[in-house]
Amino acid sequence: MKNQKTRYAFIGALLALFAVVSQFYLNLTVQEEPKWMIVLRYFSYFTMVSNLLVGLHLGALALPTGTKRWPRYTSPLVSTAMTTYITITMIVYYVMLAKDANPQGFQAIINLTLHLFVPLFMIVFWVLFVEKKDLQWKMVGRWLLTPLVYFIYAMVLGAFIDKYPYPFFQVDVHGWTRVIITALIILGFFGIMGMTYIGIGKILGSRKR
Repeated sequence: MKNQKTRYAFIGALLALFAVVSQFYLNLTVQEEPKWMIVLRYFSYFTMVSNLLVGLHLGALALPTGTKRWPRYTSPLVSTAMTTYITITMIVYYVMLAKDANPQGFQAIINLTLHLFVPLFMIVFWVLFVEKKDLQWKMVGRWLLTPLVYFIYAMVLGAFIDKYPYPFFQVDVHGWTRVIITALIILGFFGIMGMTYIGIGKILGSRKR
């Protein structure tokens, strides 16, 4: 089972890292902006942040000594947090953004990988391979720090360059009050999703005893 988990983690890491590197390359070759701005804007998309985190996490799990060298980063709690982040990425995209997106060619493949293939892979990986008996409700609060820090970064950057990553974050259109309310709703959704995974994990973990 351990070898199987390692193999699946390796495949997932390749899938996620291939997608984030490919998207970065496409941004560099297509967008007519200074390279430094392309890099900064790249990390203003939570899609890229969540997929990169998933790729690095699965990559660490795939290494022979990964769990010993990075025990905190490869723990079941972190696996569950990563699954929460990437699930939100998928849901927000298909509920709020997909209807206005029309990627073509290779971009369409990368877009599908980032928003569907990697999230579904991580969810299946979590169900099959992540130890769930030690999941704790109190960890959900810590998991919210990542999207919170991301939001602050995206909004500060957007305020400086006058470009925001998502339509619902456009302050010039909606105003700060509405944008912050939207962000808090999404943050609450992160918490609900995290608690959902912990609840499912406790049920699945109890059945294995």
